[in-house]
Amino acid sequence: MNEPSTHGIQIEISPHDEHELLQRQLRDRLLIHPAIREQLGGDLRVVSVEVLDKDVTDSSSFRAIVHDRDSCRTVAVRGTVGGSDRLDIRPTAHRPLPTREEYAAAVEAVLHDDQLADLIERGGMQSYQPMPPYADIEHPDGTVDRVVTVGLRAADGDVRHRIVGVRLRDLAVIHEPIGVPHPAPYDCEPTPPAGGCQPTPGRNQARVRVIHGATTLWDFIVVRPSASSGTNGSGVELRYVDYLGRRVLYQAHVPILNVQYGAAGAGAGCGPTYRDWQNQETCFTAVGTDPVGPGFRVCSQPPESILDSGHDGGNFSGVAFYYRNSELRIVSQLSAGWYRYISDWRLTDGGTIKPRFGFAATANPCTCKVHTHHAYWRLDFDILTR
Repeated sequence: MNEPSTHGIQIEISPHDEHELLQRQLRDRLLIHPAIREQLGGDLRVVSVEVLDKDVTDSSSFRAIVHDRDSCRTVAVRGTVGGSDRLDIRPTAHRPLPTREEYAAAVEAVLHDDQLADLIERGGMQSYQPMPPYADIEHPDGTVDRVVTVGLRAADGDVRHRIVGVRLRDLAVIHEPIGVPHPAPYDCEPTPPAGGCQPTPGRNQARVRVIHGATTLWDFIVVRPSASSGTNGSGVELRYVDYLGRRVLYQAHVPILNVQYGAAGAGAGCGPTYRDWQNQETCFTAVGTDPVGPGFRVCSQPPESILDSGHDGGNFSGVAFYYRNSELRIVSQLSAGWYRYISDWRLTDGGTIKPRFGFAATANPCTCKVHTHHAYWRLDFDILTR
């Protein structure tokens, strides 16, 4: 679909479903594969799957992470797209993030806990997703109890923040889980969490063209954060990026995002490091049209993230596009616990690529302590390969 011209520039957004279909096929195949079933055998979840080769053929390699909810065991899997039964399956220490359903069950358990229910009622506490997202308990025999954390925030009182855990196998509430920030009498940020943003259905990818008259300036694929590659996601991902008909990038994304706390933060139970995820989209304000359905929006005015508005929440989640002053902006807002991240790319008519990343947070007990965000971009250049 062509969006209205801006100073002679046309923004064309069209469906791109090829990789989506392949990923669905690989996920379905892994869930029933006998070799994986033999090693795990429980209630399986494919956490991530990624094709590794640039040009997809039957001999292309893929890698995946598969988690067993029953045993809390996880394996890394490698194989080929062509359907061979031979897979390389190895145990991994990777722990997948709690699903929305798991977090919702944990909140429900907290609401029915006698001690906490009374506290919530008296203090008007609000639940939120904290950091870290889990506080799993490892036993000497190697088994693991999956424990999802729930943050509780009071508007006032001696304790503004406390973080509890819920053991998923029996929904038992753990009032003082190990490895979480200590109860705090203060807010580190003025903005309360908006209460979550439901995932937006729709396509995972779209093809984007920036056209000036008869000339196509940019032609590329955008992958939304919820479908981005890597075990923890990688924000807004660009693939097969062509400028003036010539390939310049195969892939551009942020596969690693860390937060590192100093001594004061570590002393308060924060960190000392968190490996944050970038596949949880959250709402921000974007006004415009959705040319290929939900999740991709061409804006008629500048989109506003938490950095622009100072507020958490909005009317849209996914990837927003906005063209102004000879530059196309591609932006999404992400959530990782109380952190809010802005994944942002700028492509100019003159061929310049400007990666941007924004950092913010909602009310929490940690971010007023000295900490450093580390964002690691990966730019896979394919200069003039086509």
